[in-house]
Amino acid sequence: MNDIAQLIEPLIPALRRYARALLRDRSAADDLVQDGLERAIGRWHQRRADGNARSWLFAIVHNLA
Repeated sequence: MNDIAQLIEPLIPALRRYARALLRDRSAADDLVQDGLERAIGRWHQRRADGNARSWLFAIVHNLA
């Protein structure tokens, strides 16, 4: 498993709960998380290396909602 997956995979359940709380629709929330993860992986090189990956991922999901 690569470094990105090791950081992201444990956060997926929390991201899904957060998205469901925002959208109140399970299917739409799952789509939102998927879109957020795609964006995060595509822009992984742009994140601050010393930054908090969890906060960054939640911000992406929030901004996409």
